[in-house]
Amino acid sequence: MADAEYEAQVRRELKDAGEDAVREGMKPHGPLATGREPRLRIIRAWLREEEQKRAQRMKTADWYMRATFWVAGAALVAGIASIIATILHK
Repeated sequence: MADAEYEAQVRRELKDAGEDAVREGMKPHGPLATGREPRLRIIRAWLREEEQKRAQRMKTADWYMRATFWVAGAALVAGIASIIATILHK
């Protein structure tokens, strides 16, 4: 149980510090790069999880960007078609 509590504590600290600060601290000779192996293992696992979350957010954002592009393109085509229909109807 102490291991789970320790891991939860470390994860809270990491979350409070933020991903960028943790990555900076894990660089060679950084304050987080040295220390006990269990802590380093938790930090590495947390960084992997954050990277996966970021990749999922980027994938979702990319999908929304593409959908918005196609909707805007369809609106443009519909607008041009309505202008042409109006001109030809006269």
